[in-house]
Amino acid sequence: MKKDYLNDVFKTLLWTLLFLVLFSFVPEIKVGSFTSRKVDMLSDIRLVKPQSHAKGPDRPVIADSDTLVVKRDTVVRQKKPVHKPNGVVLFEDYSEDGSGLNRFCHALDEVKKRPVRIAFLGDSFIEADILTQNIREELQERFGGGGVGYVPMASMTAGFRRTVRHQFDHWSTVSTVSHTKLDKNSIFIAGQYFIPEDGVSATFKGTSSLKGLSAFGSAKFLFVNRENTEIRLAINKEDARVYKPLSADSLQCIEIEGEISSLDIKLSHPSGFTAFGVYLNDKTGICVDNYSLRGTSGTNLSQVNVSLSREMSRYVDYDLIVLEYGQNVVSKDVYDYRAYTDRMIKVVRHLKECYPDSDILIMGIGDRSRRGTNGFETMPEIYEMIAAQRKIARDTKSVFWDTFMAMGGENSMVSYVEHKPVWANKDYTHITHAGGRPIAKKFVEALMYRYNQESGL
Repeated sequence: MKKDYLNDVFKTLLWTLLFLVLFSFVPEIKVGSFTSRKVDMLSDIRLVKPQSHAKGPDRPVIADSDTLVVKRDTVVRQKKPVHKPNGVVLFEDYSEDGSGLNRFCHALDEVKKRPVRIAFLGDSFIEADILTQNIREELQERFGGGGVGYVPMASMTAGFRRTVRHQFDHWSTVSTVSHTKLDKNSIFIAGQYFIPEDGVSATFKGTSSLKGLSAFGSAKFLFVNRENTEIRLAINKEDARVYKPLSADSLQCIEIEGEISSLDIKLSHPSGFTAFGVYLNDKTGICVDNYSLRGTSGTNLSQVNVSLSREMSRYVDYDLIVLEYGQNVVSKDVYDYRAYTDRMIKVVRHLKECYPDSDILIMGIGDRSRRGTNGFETMPEIYEMIAAQRKIARDTKSVFWDTFMAMGGENSMVSYVEHKPVWANKDYTHITHAGGRPIAKKFVEALMYRYNQESGL
């Protein structure tokens, strides 16, 4: 009997087609750095309903009023821009009575009598003092002050940070991002603390790379000394001063005043000692502290210890706390950030418990690009993160600032990468030192616009 090969071929083709159709329903699979490609055999005939969340916002229209106090029932997905005809991207105040920056604005009226301190909490977008160094410089030029502010005992970015010359040895960094076993009583807004080993040291020197950083009027060293550690502090390469702090579980601070250009720290018998960092700034004027932590989403701030924060406020209090996050949360094809929003709402409320007298400002995520059909273009998921961050500000009665619009809006990251000198790296995510300056300028413009309104200018 003659075999029917045509029938076999037909069956093979049918099974192959069925397999390919079923395979098209398999999602992307990620194994390590490998990501499979999704194959859709029906893509040419499938009817796809357009998704509004993948679209960018409407083209900007100039806001009508000189102030932007947003009502609590305002729709979160912003349709209008929030800038003035002269290009100022305004702060959006979601407090009930428009008082979201009152403390900070009133503090500026006392800037010649005391330090006015701003904390920037963020991810790698601002690491190495990028962006914050320019905000600090501009505000110190306007209101006085000097010094770099907070510097950790050890840092992976010390080699390319331009605002302080920092050397260190024999410090162990305990981070809320990379460690699971943490001393809950040692977690403050930096998200990390430092344990010394034998032979430990740290050196901090001023720099002339930007204005106001070559010297400072005050150096504070914050720590907990549970046993019998001896501290040696040397100012300006002079003979070291020896300190024998009390053995206690409570926070302690050593402050040295004078014309300081360098600080050297050495410890003997370091067992039981926890260090938090140093604060190098003037006794009056503007202080800007950069608390960047690579890889964080911001949700780790829920671990910040309330009692420790209250203790630290005696030595380092804040008039304004700025949150800059989102880069480590936005992912391809993820448009639902409700879970993240809920967690960050709790974080902001927790920070308000830690620092009840501080104003809170949420910076929206900046532009970020990936390769599309027409080259690099804004990730559509960015718009959903911005909407989520607006909701965080709204639900916590805080202030919001649209970094995306300040950068120039859609596809601005591409222009940052192509700018000469380069304003952003070719990962189309992180800005450079030079790229921080134009964003800082926009931020200070918005801050001064709000301050002038409060002052009736």
